[in-house]
Amino acid sequence: MSRIPPAGWARLARLLSPLASAMHLAARDSPALSATPPVSRTLRHRVACIHEGSVRRIDRFRQGWLDQSGHFSNLHHLCAGQASLAANGAASFSSACQDSAMNTLPPSSDGGRSLPRSAVVEAKLRDEFSLSPMKELWETLKGFSEQTPGRSDSDSLRDSYERYAQGERDRVVRSLEAFFADGEVIDAAREHLFVNQELMEVAKDQFIRHVVRGIPRNLYRALVHKHFTEQELKMQILFPLFGEYVNSEFSEQLKQYRDLVSSADLRMPHKFYPLARMTKRKFIYHVGPTNSGKTYNAIQAFKRAETGVYCAPLRLLAMEVYDACNMDGTYCNLLTGQEKKIVPFAKHVACTVEIANLENPVEVAVVDEIQMIGDRARGWAWTRAIHGLPAKEIHLCGDNSALEVVKAICEEMEEELEVMEYKRLTPLSIEEQGMKADFSKIQRGDCVVAFSRKNIYLLKQLIEEQTDNRCCVIYGALPPETRKQQARKFNEIDGEHGVLVASDAIGMGLNLNIRRVVFTTLEKFHGDSNGVELMAATQVKQISGRAGRRSSIYKDDGKVTCLFDEDLPQLRTFMESELRPLSAAGVLPSYEQFELFAAQLPGLSFYELLHQFMDYSRIDNKFFLCRVDELKKVALLLERFPSLSLRDRFFMSFAPVNTRSPEQMAFLLKCAEAYAMNYPADLKVKLPKSDADGPSALHLLEEAHKIITLYLWLATRFSERIFVHALRGEDMLRDIISRSDRILTQRMKYAASLKGKETDASKD
Repeated sequence: MSRIPPAGWARLARLLSPLASAMHLAARDSPALSATPPVSRTLRHRVACIHEGSVRRIDRFRQGWLDQSGHFSNLHHLCAGQASLAANGAASFSSACQDSAMNTLPPSSDGGRSLPRSAVVEAKLRDEFSLSPMKELWETLKGFSEQTPGRSDSDSLRDSYERYAQGERDRVVRSLEAFFADGEVIDAAREHLFVNQELMEVAKDQFIRHVVRGIPRNLYRALVHKHFTEQELKMQILFPLFGEYVNSEFSEQLKQYRDLVSSADLRMPHKFYPLARMTKRKFIYHVGPTNSGKTYNAIQAFKRAETGVYCAPLRLLAMEVYDACNMDGTYCNLLTGQEKKIVPFAKHVACTVEIANLENPVEVAVVDEIQMIGDRARGWAWTRAIHGLPAKEIHLCGDNSALEVVKAICEEMEEELEVMEYKRLTPLSIEEQGMKADFSKIQRGDCVVAFSRKNIYLLKQLIEEQTDNRCCVIYGALPPETRKQQARKFNEIDGEHGVLVASDAIGMGLNLNIRRVVFTTLEKFHGDSNGVELMAATQVKQISGRAGRRSSIYKDDGKVTCLFDEDLPQLRTFMESELRPLSAAGVLPSYEQFELFAAQLPGLSFYELLHQFMDYSRIDNKFFLCRVDELKKVALLLERFPSLSLRDRFFMSFAPVNTRSPEQMAFLLKCAEAYAMNYPADLKVKLPKSDADGPSALHLLEEAHKIITLYLWLATRFSERIFVHALRGEDMLRDIISRSDRILTQRMKYAASLKGKETDASKD
């Protein structure tokens, strides 16, 4: 038989006071109660002690009570045999049985401390509950007893009591487990209590045992009898109780997690740029479609300023601004990932946005293609520029998709934002009919758009075979200098090359004499699990907008169409649709923030730290964490060199390497090894012996260009004593550019078919 613990007696003493009064009244007039056997008199004496408030004397009678084997039978007699007693004491008796049942459950392993309860929760429970009679409890126990024939009333009632206690405990546990399985609770615990997933598993089990061991009566009724709505029970009662419990039992773990989360907090990234915060800045957003003059006006403000920086999305755009400024007499330096051109007395800089210097105050800054702030891979660079550029006047250029995001960021920084809206300066129309897949209809000034290297080569071959036109070629994998040379040849009014075959690389960075844009497809391969998908409307509009630019000879005749007629309805839908506003801006931690985070987790590798930072980082709805898959792959590659510092690993992870290319990854590994072991890094690349096999030779030249570019990128950021072949690398690049242009200029023979969807893509 189960023994009732001392705590159970004390609770029983408090709960049976109303029952004691009823028993005194019944005993005066009840012969049955007066004639009870000795054990019953013991019980009656015991209840009298409770009634008189002498709770301390209960323990004196406890052993004698337990020694009497018939005490369940006498309890049955007292409750079932006395009608008046049952009527007067039903509610108190049922409550006593329930509380006693809960108190006979095994104690928790937390040392027996009582459950913490806030005053707010206590008041909530007290105000909402009334002690309604629970007469069904006795009927339930009686029903259990009748289901076990052949046993004594005492045994049956005892078994019924134990079965009831176990059932009630299971109901409470199920309610608590449902509470902890709720996603809202898990998120709130992490956000407000700093309880991470690992700690949640431990705290959850201990909290459930703790509640079951000493559950207050009203909390028991809230869990089992559903007196509250589910939301009230979850967030107004259980969550505050759990919060008090974890704060008292796991204070050290919570402090450690709170410090980690604080160092990985990306909700206010502007605070990591003190120089910008000390500068009184004004933002001017030039918003409009392509060919509206927005970038031109921003560049003019850049040229007029005493000092300035232009942040480009592409190296090609930075080169274009660098050339234009120096031709106009505004001395300007060029800084990109792999090159540095310093002009004497220059106070202006044209650079790629990723390497913008945030420690050099200037008068005017220009950030081009601001809508790239929503890019899943590179958006962090635009966010960093907005937050950290120490410029008095910052000009942002782009379409209106990023306007709301920029407004939210400026409001958070409490900085002024002026919006200047632009309209397209020249007309652009959609042709009534497509090309019907007839290449003989291709005319001078046409730009035929495809999205794979294979199809670009094939289109060049077909157009040159079926028309009198020669084709220039532009796509992302070509060296920027080669793209620039191809654009120059296409722009020649009386030149030999009157047609351009290109990818979406023409969307930004090149001024072209395009009369008509012809889409061969409106689908694009994304190079990941998404496969082939429809292009975004903003991409279609940006490419289409290259036709009929104000600076071209076709400024009054810009057109757009499709090679296949069935694609025209979708093209019209894209062109007529409104741009979808961006919902958030991309972010990544600065090195200083990452270093602060790493200091709290000594002993972890850089690869492990990246994983931990992603887990602990906190971001609100204005930002999203940019993809770090590429960073992780490079970080894992660098694990084999323990001598590399955290700074070395952090910046080397941003190297311009295609992690899907075995050749590029192997080359990066050799360079990292040379840097870690402190010996000169060699520069060996595979070049084609002949240019006769056009496409194959061109592919080898493109891969060689990327490897040499990687070498030069490392040389600009790390020791020149290691990367000693930078000058030779620049000479090799010039040779590659010349050979690439020569191959593209000649007529190609490419045995392939244009049928079906495109399944591969070339990238910058």
